Amino acid sequence: MWFNCAKRSSHRGILIGIIPSIITWRLWARQCKARMEGVQLSIDSVWMEIKFWIHHVSENLLKVTSLSSTDRKLLNDLEVPIVPVKKRVPKCIKWWRPSAGWVKLNIDGSCQGNPGNCGGGGVICDSTGSLIAAFSESYGFGTNNNRS
Repeated sequence: MWFNCAKRSSHRGILIGIIPSIITWRLWARQCKARMEGVQLSIDSVWMEIKFWIHHVSENLLKVTSLSSTDRKLLNDLEVPIVPVKKRVPKCIKWWRPSAGWVKLNIDGSCQGNPGNCGGGGVICDSTGSLIAAFSESYGFGTNNNRS
């Protein structure tokens, strides 16, 4: 029933859905440590490990815009930080034609991952906005700041 309540379409829902797995995994690890190594971990230390792993997973998954009161209470009880998504303000960008007799070069680059595959390209346009030339290049593996 728990897994049916978790919404798989959101990061929060995924986190809530895997909480039983994290709890089961830490309890199983506690039992194995007791049976195989003769070390009995306290319930408090197991609870701290559970909260650590939920927090660790949430750092990568939990980016929310809104929470239901039930979800907020559950995450607060488990001491999972709620990280709000920063709202981006759209910025209107307009291309301005160069003066008569001039050309304009527009370039850009990107990296798929950081590090990851990098590439770039550009266009040259005249004062009427007509394309004169265009180019692109793969730069191989690197970061968004430099090539490795």
